[in-house]
Amino acid sequence: MWKTDKEFKEAIGSFIRERRFLAHGFVTYCLPKETITTYVKETGRVIKKNQTLADIKGYTNRLHHLNTGDNGINGEFNILFTKTRINKRNILNC
Repeated sequence: MWKTDKEFKEAIGSFIRERRFLAHGFVTYCLPKETITTYVKETGRVIKKNQTLADIKGYTNRLHHLNTGDNGINGEFNILFTKTRINKRNILNC
């Protein structure tokens, strides 16, 4: 869980960097090994990163937590905000 907005923004920033390797990088995959090698251009040079299937599953879990965690994008705050908005609208429409 994040204590400050800065920690939340840093978590999103680090996740976006990792996602960039998978979504926008050139990928090589070797069947006997369970690793994926990706290449992206960063600050004028090509960066290589080896990722295992466990790493990719970890990114998926982090994304899920960023979206649905208590202080996440769609977490408790969003649920309370949506309920309050609907309740206010219902009061005004009566």
